[in-house]
Amino acid sequence: MPANSIQIDTDLSRRLDKVAVELKRKKEWLVNEAVKQFVEELEKKRQMHMETLEALDSVEKGEFFEGTQVLEWLDSWGTPKELPEPKLRN
Repeated sequence: MPANSIQIDTDLSRRLDKVAVELKRKKEWLVNEAVKQFVEELEKKRQMHMETLEALDSVEKGEFFEGTQVLEWLDSWGTPKELPEPKLRN
């Protein structure tokens, strides 16, 4: 793993030391996990943003499902009269 140099606020460094001792982990491990979770969260948000833009584009083109049809379809799940999947409106 490549080494990286970062500056950490003195108070945060002390807090990391305390948590590292409590968890019996190295401070570097804690920092790596925190950065990994932060990056994963940003990636999820970016993906959600892109999917939202795609959905808005579809709506602008007139491509969408009627809400009442979707709700009726969902309500029918697991019943003897399960409805077919709604058709995309365009």
